[in-house]
Amino acid sequence: MPPTTHPPINGQAISDHLVRLNLHPSPSFLHSFISSQTRNLPINAVCHSARFRILNADIRECLSPPPNQLLPRDLTRSNPHDLPAQERHLAGPFVLQIAWVEDIGKSKWSQLTEWEQAKRDEGREKVVGLADADSDDAAEATHPANAIGQGRSQALAPKGPFKLHLHDAQNPPAQVHGVTVGPIEGINVDVPMGGKILVKDVVVARGVMLLDSSNTTLLGGKVHALATKYKEGRIDYLRRHLEGDGTVG
Repeated sequence: MPPTTHPPINGQAISDHLVRLNLHPSPSFLHSFISSQTRNLPINAVCHSARFRILNADIRECLSPPPNQLLPRDLTRSNPHDLPAQERHLAGPFVLQIAWVEDIGKSKWSQLTEWEQAKRDEGREKVVGLADADSDDAAEATHPANAIGQGRSQALAPKGPFKLHLHDAQNPPAQVHGVTVGPIEGINVDVPMGGKILVKDVVVARGVMLLDSSNTTLLGGKVHALATKYKEGRIDYLRRHLEGDGTVG
């Protein structure tokens, strides 16, 4: 029986599918994506692959939203002596990328302690992984790596509220801080850097987006370079702030 064949990839169909998800692909991304695909695939599989590729790429390199889906440049202060508008409503929708996140419900000292502990736990976990357990049952019950994972989970468990540094697909991007004023599924200190959120009908107060589940949805994704930079620099960032306050030193 001959293999099933599918028509050539339809770039417009892929673009239309992504636009319905508020992911407006740039022409260069679409061309590169289509060129890299196996042509004997159903269109729904190709569309799913395109969405996955965008969510795991830097939006500045793959999206080209219309002007009404880009952040205004005057959201935050351009001059340190100017104050942003007290309150502003933005319709959107906006696809924004997470550059970093902070649990502002915890002190920086508490955050530093937890990150340093998590780093030590990760180091021990690598060492423990090289050792053989006496038995499968004992390993499951007493394996230190399991305890480490539980400790890390508890240390970095979502508390909130969370402050997020966000930017859009412009190059250079328009940037804004967002603060969660209510729980949002998936938004916590463990959200991957480079992850994408969809924001619509949002209030910006004093240059800060007020985010909750009614106006913000986590789309997912991760940009490995951003995640690595955030993870490696987080402890140094917290130490610098605490040293500036005279807390560490």
